[in-house]
Amino acid sequence: ISFHVEFGPLASPSFEVGRPSAQAISVANFVERLLRGSRAIDAEALCIVSGQKVWSIRVDVRAMDDDGNLSDVCAIAALCALLHFRKADVEVKGDSAEAFAVEERAPVPLSVHHLPVPVTFALFGGKETEAAWVLDPNRLEEAAMSGSLCIAVNQHGELCGVHKPGGLPVDLAMLQSCMDLAKSKAKEITGRINSELEADLAQRQQAKRNVHQQFSEEKLLTVDWAESTTAEAPQPVPVAPLPPRPVRPDVRPAAPPVPAKAMAVTEAAEVEAEELPAPAPATPADKATAPKAVPPGAVPAAPPAAPPVSAEPKKNRWKRART
Repeated sequence: ISFHVEFGPLASPSFEVGRPSAQAISVANFVERLLRGSRAIDAEALCIVSGQKVWSIRVDVRAMDDDGNLSDVCAIAALCALLHFRKADVEVKGDSAEAFAVEERAPVPLSVHHLPVPVTFALFGGKETEAAWVLDPNRLEEAAMSGSLCIAVNQHGELCGVHKPGGLPVDLAMLQSCMDLAKSKAKEITGRINSELEADLAQRQQAKRNVHQQFSEEKLLTVDWAESTTAEAPQPVPVAPLPPRPVRPDVRPAAPPVPAKAMAVTEAAEVEAEELPAPAPATPADKATAPKAVPPGAVPAAPPAAPPVSAEPKKNRWKRART
C-alpha cells in the first residue's frame, strides 16, 4: 500500500504546480505511518500467490480547499477510501490465480482491523504564559499557533499514536486532557464514517437487486390517464362543409348532316325492300330440277351449262338497272 498527497493551486494560492511540496510530502508520510504503522490494514491479505503475485494498492489524495488541518483531512479521506474500496475476487489453483469480473462474482472489501482517527490540537502560549490549545485549527489559527499536537485514537478508544512535530512543549496534564478529548472526538468521527458506509452498502445491494431498473420508484412520475382523459376530454372540432363541386355540362359534338343524295338512295332502298314479294313455295317441277344427293363412291354429274351472256353493252345494262 502506498500513499500520495498532492496540494495544488486549487486548494490554496500558496501551493505551486509541479513537484509535491514539502508540506504534501510531510502529510503523505504522516498518513502512511498512521495507517500502516498502526496495522489498521491487513497487508498479508493482499498476497495472492506467495512470492509471485500480490495486490498493489495506491491511494492518491488531492486537496480541493485548504482551510486548515489538512493532515487530519487527508488521513480520514484515505481511511474512508480504503473502507469503500472493493477488489476483485480471486481463485487460486496451485501456482495460477484467476481474477473474476464484477459480473461473475461480487468484489470483496479489504481486511481492516480498526479505524485510527487523528485529532489535531493547535497550541498557543509562551514561556511566561500558560499554554492553551484549540481543537481542529483552521488556516488562520495554524498561521498563528506556536505548535501542534496530534493524537490518533480508534473506535475502541485505544491510543494508536502521538505526533508532536516540535514547537511549544506540553506537560503531562495537558497531554492527558487532550487524549480524553480525542477519544470522544474519535468515536464521533468513526460513528459518522460507519453510518455513511452502511448507507452506501445498502444502496449497492439495492442496485444489485434491481439491476434491471434504471430509476427507483420515488423518482418515477406516474400519471392517471383515466382521470386525465375524463377531466380534460378534447371537444370535437367542427369540420366546415366542402364547397359544391361544379357540374360540367355534357356537351357533345353534333352529328354531321347527311347529304340529300345519300338520304334519297337510302329511302329508295327501303321502298324496294318493302315491295319485294315473299318467296313462293317450291313446286314439283322445282323439286325435279333440284340437284340430287350423290351417294358415296359415285361420280357427281356435270353441272348444267351456264346461260349465254348477253352481248348487250355494259352501259345499257346499268341504265336498265337504274330504271
